[in-house]
Amino acid sequence: MIKPDEVQALVRRLQAGGVTMFEYQAPQGLLRLHITQPGPLPTNAAPPAQASTDVAVQPATASSVLRSPGMGRLLLRHPLAGDAMVRVGDWLSKGHIVAVLQAGELLAPVEADRDGKVARLLAAEGELVGYGAPVLEWA
Repeated sequence: MIKPDEVQALVRRLQAGGVTMFEYQAPQGLLRLHITQPGPLPTNAAPPAQASTDVAVQPATASSVLRSPGMGRLLLRHPLAGDAMVRVGDWLSKGHIVAVLQAGELLAPVEADRDGKVARLLAAEGELVGYGAPVLEWA
């Protein structure tokens, strides 16, 4: 089974990469993480001695493309609502939910990473997307 210090190292890597959801299933059980705090863990949580440091982490910068924070089926319309969450030409504020990722019964939001106008949608309704897949382009 995974050790607590390994979980801490994993959370640091996921946070550094902007990942908000992670699931790992093994014969011993299921580990599901939903990371709500952006950025690294507090400094009083020292990294474990055996943690690998072979990944170079670059600070997040604004991009002209919004990328998927996880993997699943991209839904541009909420399953219980009829209207699209976002359309080309819409002005969005940072944090606005533009789509949801569906993985089984789980629905996870895809939020705008900045304020801006939607230039075009890069993924189609129901498309299976992976982590970092382009979702929309900002004008």
